[in-house]
Amino acid sequence: MSRKTPQQILKDYKPEIPGKGISVFCRTLFSGLEASKPAKYTYLFNKNKMKGKQVLILACHASHDDYIHVIHGYKWANPNIVTGFHSMLENGVFKLMMRAGVIPKPLYEPYPAAVKNIIRLVKEGASILLFPEGIQSMNGHSQPLQPQTAKLVKKLGLDVVLVKSKGAFLSYPRYDPKPRKGRMEYIYEHLLTAEALKYVSEHELENLLAEKMRYNDFVENETSGFEYKSKRGNANSLENLLIVCPKCLREFTMRSDKNSLTCECGFKALVDDRYSLTFTNESAPFTRIDEWYDWQVDRIREEIRDPAFSISYKAAHNTFDMSGKVSSMKKNLGRGILALTCEGISYKGDDCEEALPPWEEPQTNPPTDGVELFFPISKIPSAPFIGGRGNEFYFNNCYHEFIIEDDDRRKAVKFLIATELLHNETDETRKQLYDDIYKNGGLK
Repeated sequence: MSRKTPQQILKDYKPEIPGKGISVFCRTLFSGLEASKPAKYTYLFNKNKMKGKQVLILACHASHDDYIHVIHGYKWANPNIVTGFHSMLENGVFKLMMRAGVIPKPLYEPYPAAVKNIIRLVKEGASILLFPEGIQSMNGHSQPLQPQTAKLVKKLGLDVVLVKSKGAFLSYPRYDPKPRKGRMEYIYEHLLTAEALKYVSEHELENLLAEKMRYNDFVENETSGFEYKSKRGNANSLENLLIVCPKCLREFTMRSDKNSLTCECGFKALVDDRYSLTFTNESAPFTRIDEWYDWQVDRIREEIRDPAFSISYKAAHNTFDMSGKVSSMKKNLGRGILALTCEGISYKGDDCEEALPPWEEPQTNPPTDGVELFFPISKIPSAPFIGGRGNEFYFNNCYHEFIIEDDDRRKAVKFLIATELLHNETDETRKQLYDDIYKNGGLK
C-alpha cells in the first residue's frame, strides 16, 4: 500500500481533542523551549477554580513563539489551537500538530470548515486557544481584531480567559529573526464566565475585547525600563521595519549596524538595550520605534491617494508542497514581478504550476508558458512581511509567498502598509478598527 501524501492526509484530517499522551509530550516540549527563554506568569484569578474548566483562551499575538508561553502558563486545560495553514505546514511539525488537534485556517479568509470544527470540538468538551488578531504584531503594538471574533465567542458560550503579554515583541521582534534575552510577562485574566457572557451583547463584547487586548511593548517599556540583550544589537535588521528617513524623507536609504540605524544622508538613530531611541545631532518627530513606524503609515496613506500609486519588486513565487517528496513543505512555482496598485496585487511570472488549496490534488494540466495573476485589493486585508524577505497572503484558500530576489528587500514593509491602507478604503469595518489602533499607538 502506497504511503499517503501530506495532501491526502490533510484532506481527511478531522481535529480531535488532544489525548493525554500528546498533551504530556507537547507540554514537556514547550517546557524545554520555555526554559531557554523563560517568562513570568501572572494570574488574575483563583487558579484552583480553573481546574478542569472548559475555556476559550483569547491571546494577544505579539511574538512568533507566543503559543509556547501561552500553553506553558495555562496548565488547567489542553486546548485545540487555531492556527494558519502556513504555521501548520512546516516540515517536522506537520504530523505533531495534527496529533495535537490543531485547527488550521487560511489567514484573513473566511473558512467555514474551521468554524465548524471549533463548534464540534466545543460540543465534545474541548477548550480552544485563539489569537484574535490573526497575525503576529508587525510593529510592537496590537493589530485589529478579526471582525467576527465577538460573534464566535458568543456562539461558543464558554468561560473566556484573556492572555495579554508584556515584552514579548521586544524579545522576538518580527523585523529580525533572532530573539533577544529579556523580560517577558504573560498575564491571565478570567474575563467572563459562561453565565456572564449570556448578558453581554455582541457589540459590547467587541468593545470589551478591543479594549482588553490592546498593548504596546514600546510604551510599556518606557515606564518599566527592562533591558533586552542581543549580540547583534537591537537595531539589527531595523531597516526592514523603518524605511523612511525623518531627515531627508527618502525611502530605503538606511542601514543598521548593531545598535544604530544610519541613513545615506547622515541621519543616525541609536537604539539601546531598552529600545530607547536617541538621535546623533538630529531631531525627529517621534521618540519611539512604534511612533516612527506609525509616522511612516501616515506618509504612505498620503501617497496611496494618488490613483497612479504603485510599488513592485522581483520575486520568487512559492506555495505549499504537499507531495511529501521533498524535505521542505514549500515549493517554488516560478519567478516574476509582484506589483501593487490601487486596484490590487498582480503577479506575472514564468510559473509552470499554480498555487492550490493545500488539500487539493495536483493539477492535470498545469500552465506551461507562465502565469498572470490578479488579486483584487478588496479581497486582501493584509500582506504580512516575512522578516525583511518578502510578503505572504492567501487568496481563495491558496497560499502565496513572494520572496524578494535581485531587488531591495526593504520594499516588503511598504508593500504591507500600502496593501492594508488600500484594502481599508474598500472595507469600512476594518478601516475603523485599523485607524483606532494606529491613531492611538495600540493602547488608548
